[in-house]
Amino acid sequence: MIISSDNTYTYIYYDPATMMPFYVGKGINTRAYDHLTESIENTNNPEKVQEIQRILETGMKPIIKICYKATEDEAFELEEFLTHFWELRHKGGILTNKIYGGKNGNFVGLEGLPKSEKHKKKISIANIKFYKDNPEHHGFTTSNQKGKLKKKSTCNKMSATKKTLYRDHPEQHPRLGKKQSAHSIQVSSDFNSNTWEITFPDQHKEMIKNLKKFCKEHNINHGNLSRGSASGYKAINLDPKKYKKRNQKTKDAISHALAKRYEITFPDQHKEEITNFSKWCEKNGLYKSNFYCGGNTKGFSVRKLPDCKLPDCK
Repeated sequence: MIISSDNTYTYIYYDPATMMPFYVGKGINTRAYDHLTESIENTNNPEKVQEIQRILETGMKPIIKICYKATEDEAFELEEFLTHFWELRHKGGILTNKIYGGKNGNFVGLEGLPKSEKHKKKISIANIKFYKDNPEHHGFTTSNQKGKLKKKSTCNKMSATKKTLYRDHPEQHPRLGKKQSAHSIQVSSDFNSNTWEITFPDQHKEMIKNLKKFCKEHNINHGNLSRGSASGYKAINLDPKKYKKRNQKTKDAISHALAKRYEITFPDQHKEEITNFSKWCEKNGLYKSNFYCGGNTKGFSVRKLPDCKLPDCK
């Protein structure tokens, strides 16, 4: 059969023994006959090739029907209709196609099937090993990606993926069996520590990085010295910008949120809400313990309120 090179067409392969279609495609020129020379090694659809070879081994040839169409869109439309009409074999139909026809055909073969978690882990381990041995093939080391900043969402996804992988397969961790050097530990400690100016009892001053270590060596209370002074020593934090300073509104809001809240019912039955119960009792000449024992004293009663959320501090 002579096929015109000017027209797009849809073609159908039939089994001559049963006259049942087993493959539908779309093409131009001699595309319809290219499948007859395909082999298992050079095709992405071995089931189709096996069917053609089975027919050829019987001494017959598949029957190929050509349906010419005026435009490529019409050929795609017919291909899509026929693949859905006869359905794919792994979907219970009769066609060996791996995709539904048409411009937007969805691949539903082995590569398109959902993978199990076990299969995904095997692929991930194999990829990590390959890229570790061949870093030049890794997508993140190509010339157009190298040095570029990644989105925070992308970094979070990569971090979560690595954590999951190293938790399930700790043997794959690049730091496995390696110890951090003393120099590396010191560099990390210095980077994360604040710089302190220490004034000694004899009034000479020194700059230090590790306040805890200094307190331990000089037998000083670390908590007191970090707040300003202890045992004749004075300390000033020279890196306050490492921590965001809180304004008074924020401090008040945090204090209010962390404080326990109480509802006081007065003898005249009006109610007030307070946060400092001890101070209120002292102000009104009442004993705090009496409320705990009986619940009310001198006509006053108290009820603890549930904790509140942190107010807006912006």
